[in-house]
Amino acid sequence: MWERSPDETNASWNAFCMYRDYGVDRGILKAIALNGISRTRYGVWCKWSAKFDWVKRCGAYDVYLDGLKRAEREREYGEREKMYQKITEKVLSIVEKRLAGFDPEELTQSNVIDWLKNSIDIERTIFGKAHAADGNGSGDGKPISGQLEINFVQDFEGL
Repeated sequence: MWERSPDETNASWNAFCMYRDYGVDRGILKAIALNGISRTRYGVWCKWSAKFDWVKRCGAYDVYLDGLKRAEREREYGEREKMYQKITEKVLSIVEKRLAGFDPEELTQSNVIDWLKNSIDIERTIFGKAHAADGNGSGDGKPISGQLEINFVQDFEGL
């Protein structure tokens, strides 16, 4: 739809491309000014815009570009999710090694519960399952959004 129409002249096609490439807040006067074209061409551009349906074509082009951007964001999100999963596996492996080295008599019930809760919370956050009712105090039940921060404590140094 945003491709060149068979009856579109070189001049009208070039004008359309300048208008199209201006972006979502485009306008004929804006495109003319940006490209250093005389304002006397405004009337001609308006006629071309009506004849070749510039607004509709640019709308379709904007939807197309948005689809490309969304696909890229989804691809990046998938890659990031895989990376977070690998990090979680490494952290759980470190915790497992650390726990194996402890004398069971040295572990308190509180330590074990805290480690377990933190591990579950991290995993739920990574996989998008954390909700406000899970412990941030608001109790609204909405998913928690934001950046996950993992701090490695001294207990993990040297492993």
